This record gives sequence, structure tokens and C-alpha cells, in this order.
Amino acid sequence: MEGQTPTSEERNTRQNFSDTKEATQHYVGSIARVTTMTPPQSTLAQTLFSKVRFRILKLLTESLILTADQIETKLGINYVATRKHLNALENADVLTHANFGKRVRYYRFKKSAKANAVKNLIEAWSFPE
Repeated sequence: MEGQTPTSEERNTRQNFSDTKEATQHYVGSIARVTTMTPPQSTLAQTLFSKVRFRILKLLTESLILTADQIETKLGINYVATRKHLNALENADVLTHANFGKRVRYYRFKKSAKANAVKNLIEAWSFPE
């Protein structure tokens, strides 16, 4: 086998493999360039398709105003995760907070058309757990 000249079929197979490899490298390079673009602002889907965020919004539709500690306790998640989700909802212009002292923040729905639409959607699609 060693030292034999490759058949035309083997040469074609090697060429096809080489073409595929180059195409794959080009495609992967394109993806890398696309993913480095600046992400768009938060969308409704990104905001609501998190089960935890949906549960936070549901709690706020029922209670109107809650602290991060109250949300954390009712949902059974840690403080860091709670803050991350609350910040995401604030960045999406759905929630707002008011400070009480240096450490306590009260969260509620923002007074805007977008927040009201989300609140109405949560109320319409919420089912008892």
C-alpha cells in the first residue's frame, strides 16, 4: 500500500475533503465575526422567556410592591440570582425601584405603556401554581 500512487477516486475524495474543510473554516470565521457585534436591547422574548423572571413579574402583579428579600424568599432562589433578574427587568424598562435607606429597594412595575402591557400579559396568562 505504501508508495502506491493514489487512484483518481482517492484524489477526488481528498480534494472534496479539502474543499469542505476550507468552507467550514470560512463559515466558522463568519460566525465569529457576527457574534462579536453589539447585542440588541432587551426584547420582550428575552425578558419573559425566563421562568424566574415570569415568576417575579407574577409576584409583583399580585403584591404590587416587594423588596428583593421578599422576592428571594417567596421564590426560593439566592440573592445574586434575584438581583440579576431584577436588573434585567429594570433594563427592559418593565420594573423600577425606590430606595428605602441605604440597602432596601422596593420593586414595582414602571408606570409606562410597555410595563402595563407586560403586566396585562402576565395577568392574562398566569395560572395558579
